[in-house]
Amino acid sequence: MPRFLRAFADLIDQKDTLPVNRYEGFQGNGAVVLRDRRGTAKAQIPNVSEKANGGTLSDDPLAIYKPTGAKHVDAAKAMGNFTGWTFAAVNAIASEVANIQLRLYRVAGEDHAELDDHPLLTLLEGVNDQMTGIELKYVTMAHLELTGNCYWFLDGVKSDTDKPRAIYPLNPGRMRIKLDKSQFPYRLSHYEYTFDGKVYRFEPYQILQIKYPDPGDPFVGIGVPQTIPTWIDSDNYAMEYNRKFFINGAQVGLYLQTETNVEGNIDRIRKSWANRHEGTENAHKVPVFPKGVELKHTGVTHKDMDFGKLAEATRDRILAGFRVSKTILGTAESDTNRATAETADYVFSKRTIKPKMLLVISFLNEFLVPRYGDDLYLTFIDPTPEDKAARMNEMSQASGGIPVMTQNEARQTYLGLGPVDGGDKLMVPTSMTAAGVTSTPEGEDVTPQLAKTAEGWKAKAIRVRTGGKTAHSAAARMRRALTESFKKQLDHVPAFQVKHVTDLTHGEYMEHWKRFNARSERAVVDLHAVFRGINKKQREQVLENLPEATGVEKAIGELFDLKEWIGITIDLATPILTNLSRDEATAALAMIGAKHQDILADESTQQALDRGISKMARSYNETTLDQLKTVLGEELNKPEGTSLAKLTDAVDGVYSFADERRAGLIAKTESYRAANWANREAWKQSGVVQSLKWYTAEDERVCPDCAALDNTVVGIEDKFFTDSYSDGEIPPLHPDCRCYIRPETISIDEV
Repeated sequence: MPRFLRAFADLIDQKDTLPVNRYEGFQGNGAVVLRDRRGTAKAQIPNVSEKANGGTLSDDPLAIYKPTGAKHVDAAKAMGNFTGWTFAAVNAIASEVANIQLRLYRVAGEDHAELDDHPLLTLLEGVNDQMTGIELKYVTMAHLELTGNCYWFLDGVKSDTDKPRAIYPLNPGRMRIKLDKSQFPYRLSHYEYTFDGKVYRFEPYQILQIKYPDPGDPFVGIGVPQTIPTWIDSDNYAMEYNRKFFINGAQVGLYLQTETNVEGNIDRIRKSWANRHEGTENAHKVPVFPKGVELKHTGVTHKDMDFGKLAEATRDRILAGFRVSKTILGTAESDTNRATAETADYVFSKRTIKPKMLLVISFLNEFLVPRYGDDLYLTFIDPTPEDKAARMNEMSQASGGIPVMTQNEARQTYLGLGPVDGGDKLMVPTSMTAAGVTSTPEGEDVTPQLAKTAEGWKAKAIRVRTGGKTAHSAAARMRRALTESFKKQLDHVPAFQVKHVTDLTHGEYMEHWKRFNARSERAVVDLHAVFRGINKKQREQVLENLPEATGVEKAIGELFDLKEWIGITIDLATPILTNLSRDEATAALAMIGAKHQDILADESTQQALDRGISKMARSYNETTLDQLKTVLGEELNKPEGTSLAKLTDAVDGVYSFADERRAGLIAKTESYRAANWANREAWKQSGVVQSLKWYTAEDERVCPDCAALDNTVVGIEDKFFTDSYSDGEIPPLHPDCRCYIRPETISIDEV
């Protein structure tokens, strides 16, 4: 790791411990060579082994403490205990955290915009020359679990505000924290890192320390092995005892008794036994002893030790310390089914992984992210799986067991199937009525939520315009129902229960825009996939129909059947935009408290949506054909002639541009258009929304033209602008526009 070692060399030079000034490289044996200004090798930093010598019980890396002794476990010993059940638990936690994806957001007013490309994300993914982001997350959690501390060396920083060139996690067992005790409370002075017998000093701004809090020490964290040492030692000793059972004759407590009192005879007998009968390879051999020698047993058998229960007890204690279940480790298959496995995953993610990630992210947001700006913060994708059973039970209880989605919604959400005729109606038992309603006049179409907003509407004192609609129109029927209902309930609605949708501030209404944006973006993804699929198949057909390079130009308009591809586009796009329109209309009516209705049940409304989809499909395919005519015409009319390969390249260029730019742009523009159209149509059919206001996200992505329209109010039947790009009644103002509309005036009066 060149940068890291260069930093070490610089530190050595600063302290004058060695006259070196640059890193040279590795020798064949792995040692690091540092050379002075004359190029003479002056020092070596060999690899340092953390392994215990010989691997005997006396060299056990933990061998912690006596129950009555001092209860401090050195970090180096804790690091050496990355074995057995400790390894299994730490590996499970670190592996889970390593797969969690980090997210970076920038705060702009009330908007939180995610950043996909940023130097901080690049650093956390690239880390250093020899480490990946996944490896950094794994090592970080392993250090935290074992010692309660993780130290990141921030390479290249010279102050608290510098951005690091790289990150290097340092071994916590070699790090010491030095305090400034000249005043109270004590403060962190510096860090000291020991490597090959040499001590290197790091300033606080060079080290990012992440720690598990220790109630007894605000400066140094504490790891799990340091809090449950006796449990780990019990397991270590039991495993060692079992190992010795196989090494020493595969027996427990044997001894030889002899009548001889000659020391030489005793040694000879002992060596003979060791050579012929100790070890697993000599197990069950028949021994032959000299006269006067007998084989005796202590009386305690291996069975008497009950190692099975002992091993289970110590295992369960250790795993409890790490909060990792046997199911997570895959050691409980006999009593595990899918339900218990999913429960184990849920508990592990929620109570073990998520709290640890929140702690780590808090350190990064406090000590690393501010180096890149005060308007940034890191977060992560919640690893907790959805508790589907609890959610379904809660939904069932809340809804009284009646259906909460239509058949088509269920088919699309859970089965990926298309809609069926009649599947867009929400089916409910005919015997059910609204709770708390003693009588409901025939034809009344109102929800309690809408009734509660009546006080706010009445205070507006704005009369409803009939707009020339007949008494039998859907809007007229809704107005009659609303008016009758409000007359009965206005006097019983406390004022504090009402906050009218038109009274929401821009920031409060942002929640509606976020949901609108999320629904629209889901449709964008689906529609984008449709366009890319069309591009692929259409390109294949065009290449089959390409004219040969003979100088005779084939009619370019016959490269693909325009009407056929318009029909294909309509067929594929209609279900996506229809479902989006229905979802948006439902949300729009719920926003003002109106009862759900299918706005597409009206034939004229469905026809309006179909016309918009047809216009989009025709425009998309005609644009593709025009581009093909242009590039192929230029190629075919070149004086030097052309070739089939060049014509193929020209076609590929058209469809590559369509994939990379046009497909995504049209998908987003048309999805947002359909969503805004559905909102306006739903509010229009409600008969109570009288005017609309143009609404923008008010972030750095809002263009000047849209910003100029922000807060513009027009009547429900009027236009915001006049432009050839669209009809002007709703956003988008331009391709890739994200603008929204909101109801401005809502009123109820006699029809």
